[in-house]
Formats: sequence, C-alpha cells, structure tokens
Amino acid sequence: MLFSDKCDQEVQHLEGLEETQLGNHKSFQVRFCALRHAMMLDGIIQGTPFHLDDLQVIADRLSHEGASFVQVTLPQLGRALDLGLVTGTFKCPSSFRLRKDSRLPSFLYSPFKELFLDDGMLKNNASLTSIRNLRQFLLFDAKRETALPEKLNLRFIEDFRLGQRTLRSVRIQTDHPVIEIATKLISIVMSRFPTELFLPGHGPGATSEGFERDEKWQFTSWPSKAEKWFPFLLYGTANMRTALLGPPIPLTKPMVTKGCLVPKDFRGPRLISIEPTAMQYLQQGMLKRLMQHFKREPLLWRSIRMEDQTFNRIAAAKAVCDNMATVDLSSASDTLSATLVWHLFSGVPHLRRLLFSLRSDYVRFGSELERLVAFAPMGSAICFPIETLVFWSLAVASIKLCRASESFRSCASLVRVFGDDIIIPNDQSFETLIGTLSTIGCKPNMSKTCYATPFRESCGGEWFNDGDVTIIRNKHYHYSGTRKLSIYPVLLNLQRKFFLQKSFNTALLLRNWAREIYPVMEIEPSKLRHLHGEVVDLPNFAYGDTSSINDVPYRWNKDYQRLEARTPVSIQKTRSWSVEDGSRLTARLISDSTERIALRDGNIRKAWRSIPAFMGLTGPNLG
Repeated sequence: MLFSDKCDQEVQHLEGLEETQLGNHKSFQVRFCALRHAMMLDGIIQGTPFHLDDLQVIADRLSHEGASFVQVTLPQLGRALDLGLVTGTFKCPSSFRLRKDSRLPSFLYSPFKELFLDDGMLKNNASLTSIRNLRQFLLFDAKRETALPEKLNLRFIEDFRLGQRTLRSVRIQTDHPVIEIATKLISIVMSRFPTELFLPGHGPGATSEGFERDEKWQFTSWPSKAEKWFPFLLYGTANMRTALLGPPIPLTKPMVTKGCLVPKDFRGPRLISIEPTAMQYLQQGMLKRLMQHFKREPLLWRSIRMEDQTFNRIAAAKAVCDNMATVDLSSASDTLSATLVWHLFSGVPHLRRLLFSLRSDYVRFGSELERLVAFAPMGSAICFPIETLVFWSLAVASIKLCRASESFRSCASLVRVFGDDIIIPNDQSFETLIGTLSTIGCKPNMSKTCYATPFRESCGGEWFNDGDVTIIRNKHYHYSGTRKLSIYPVLLNLQRKFFLQKSFNTALLLRNWAREIYPVMEIEPSKLRHLHGEVVDLPNFAYGDTSSINDVPYRWNKDYQRLEARTPVSIQKTRSWSVEDGSRLTARLISDSTERIALRDGNIRKAWRSIPAFMGLTGPNLG
C-alpha cells in the first residue's frame, strides 16, 4: 500500500469519530488513546509512517498496566530514543519487544526505522520530521508533574544527604591548571564588582518562617554572620519597630535553610530550599547587583545572558555547523561545593566574604539537620548566578588551556553558559572540561551531553543537524474526565502550541475538550500577525478557522465603551496589609508599592473581560 493511500485511510478513520463521541468519554484510557490517535494522524500527514496497529498496542497495554504505562513505560522508550540520538546507538528498553532480526522495537517500528538501521545505528540522513513526531508521541507526558508517595520522597531526601557527604570527601586540586586559570578569570571579571551599599528586597517565594509578603518586612531576627557586612541599620532600614524595641535579635547560630520537595515528574521530586526571611532579603539584593555586573563586564557579556535563554538556544541551533558540543550536568547546584567556590574567588576576597555571609550552613528536613557542603541549593537567590559564573570560568579556562595563544576575549566568545547548560567547542577543550568537572565532584550527564552525533539540546530546545526538533511538553493535564474550570486554560494553551506547530488534528481535539468545559473564542489564522504576547496568553482563546465569539456570553460595556465577554480568568485572592507601622514605609522605600497581599491559593473563575480589537467586533450592535 502506498504511503499516501495509508494517509487517506487514517484521515477517514479519524474523521469517522464523532466529536461528541470523543468528548463524552470520561475514561483516562480513551482520552489518552484519542490524543495519541490525533498525533499519529498529524504525523502521517507530515510524512511520518505511523500505523494504527501501534495504537491498539497502547490500548491493550493501558488496560493491563494502567497509568504506569503512561507515566513510566512510554517515557522510558522516549528517553531511550533521545539517548540513541545523543550516542548514535539505540538500545531498546526491556519493557518493549524487539522486531524480529532487528534491535528496534516492534512497537512504532516504522517511524523508528526512519531514524535507525536495524542494528540500532543512527542514520546520517534521519528525517527531522520523524524525529520530532516520534519524540512528541513518546515524550509528551514525560515531564508531567506527579506527586509521589511519602516513602519515595524520603528516599530522595536520603539521596541528597548521601550526596552531600560524598561531596565532603572531594578534595579540590588548587594546582589543577584549569582551576588556576579559572581563578584568574574570576579575579579579572569580578575585580570591578561594586561592593558598596546596594538595595535589597524580598523575592516572591516563601520563607522558612512562613511569613506572608507584608510580614516579611517585620524582621524578627537578623543573621549575625551577615551583620558585619550588611548592618541592619543600613540594609534593614530603621522603622517604628526598631525605634521602640531596638534592632531584631541577632542570630549567632549557623544559618539554617528549610529543605522542601516539590513535584517534578515520575522519576522523582525536585529538592529546593526555603531561605530565612533576612537571608532571602539580602540575597535578592546581591542577585540584582550580580545581574547588573554581568551586563557591564565585557568578557561575561560575550558568553552569558542571565535573563534570556534565547542567546544559548541560538548558539545550540548552530552547534553542529559550528562544531560545538552541549554539556548538561546532573544536580548541578547540589554538587557545586562551597570549597570550590571559596578557591575560585580567592582573587576577590572581599566579594568572597560577602557571598559566604549570605549562604546557609545547614538544611533542615523536619527536625533533622544536614550540613550543607554545596555552596547553595536551588531556592537561594545567589545559587543560579554563582553557578553560571563558576561553570563559565571552567569552560573558558578549558579552552585557554588548549589554545594558549588565544586571548581570554576570543576564548570567551566561544562559550555560552546558562546555569548548568554549557556550550563549548567540540574539541580537546570539551574533553578537558568534562574531565575537570568530574574531578571537582560535579556529574556531567553524558546521556544529555551532545557531541558525537548531529543531535544537540540546550535550555529546553533540541536540534538535529541544525533543524529544530523541540517538542511540546504536557506538565499539567492528566487526561481525567473532569470538567473543572482550572483545566480549561491548560487545554487551550496546549491547543495553541499544537496549532502553531501545524498539528491541526491534535489542536482540534484539544479545543473540543476545552469546549466541554466552557465555550471557546477562536482567532483566524490570517489575523495571527496582529497578535501580541499578552493576547496569546489569554486562557479563553483558541487558534482556528473562524473569528467569532461563538456562544460565549458577551455584552457592551457602556461605561468603558467596549465589548466584553464572560470568560474564565485567573483570580488571585488578596488581602490588605496587616501592618500599618513603619514596615509599610520600609517596603515603599525599597520600591514595593503593592497595597494588597496576594495569597497563594488563587483559582480560575468566570469574569467579564474586554475582547481584543483584532476580533473585528465593535460597537453595541453586532447584527
């Protein structure tokens, strides 16, 4: 059978499924199969040889294995696919049967055959379309946020503790040539760092004391380790409480941050820290100062853009053509030791003292304490910039060691760093960097470090032979049959992404599911050029073939002279400031002019909202 004939059959099969039939099913299995069916159809139209027999395999395995097939088994095959793209050799997981006389799985054999030979070797002319569609099919739910059992969470806490004890045994070779050059580099780029008085502030995150936004300004304690460099009377700003009661109680004990596990995916949670209020306040000020300095320092500006991943993604897109490798690290913040940071910043001792006065000494899990050997865990405001700076210095130093005749300026031009995402020339300097990272306790993730094949990934994007094969990820939709309003924006957000990727059948299915919850407003494709970012993010819009408000309730607002529709919007619960003393003045001096406090349990509700002008509907008479 010709491929085009098969495509026509698939189209007719999907068109035979009534929209109401798909929409009224509440079964997890049916919705999952329906979405994968739509993905198959879009893949076939785009040239990927999917077959319906594989959809039947999914249905059978779902009925026997349940949700574990979606959460564990199918993503395992997707990760094996990615590993094959990275290493050049595909190894099929044991949970999938092999095709006879082949190392490829019987399941989805035809699209796999587009990418790999039967011996598992990657084809040089692998189809970009098939790579993207097959990855989309297998990995769409791989990063879906999943709450894990308490027993499993305890295991990850124990793994973190074990990692800190292992890191404690790592001895930093201060005479290592790469570390010596990296130390000199940091001395050069940070020697002009302004250490005078800066403006601190409170971040949006929680604090270990559990204070709300207004309560954070009533400093009940101040770390004594930071008082020498950040005196309260200068940085805490004197307020009415200080005048009446004096400065807050100094904390002479080691600073303790609160360890917290947040949902990530089926493989496990993500461990972050919740800093004490005063520490968070000072760390935010240091973060702003570091961000400003990175923009002003020429050497750093050549390699680092702290506020924009696009800089790295552009370099990664051209990495194969430019012979560059992309490096990824496992648990980078948990393996970057304080000892290493102390040595690297030896050329700027005053800055080093400031940074170490702002790091916590212990992390608390419940009633138990664990000494923090890493410089700072995720959750500390100074974690990301210092992590970026350290890995940048090691990458540039690796190039300099291998290209002694080149200047620091030319070496820095070859590097891109964003956190633990590193792009470096694919030559001896890459091997030098990998070796150095291993000696200092960091863990290069070789399953995501790309250098041997035309596949590259960095900052959430993937490319093959400079062609974009980045996929759409589902993090919040769980295929449940519920009609909760909170699912409505999730479905339409996914719908817009698939529509822009030209996966129209998948987008249509997601739009129909959203319609079960509430009417959907559509935008003509011809008018997409008029859209702005704020419009794309509206939770009540879908991209489609018409421009109308359909059966969405609407009205003409005489007071504002505008057309409004009643649509689901995010409503954030708020309350007024509970403190009226000098702490409110303190907040205003730090440029926090918010008069109401946003609570953490906001939700989705229906409300009247202006319809954008591009909808083409104006005036009170709509005809």
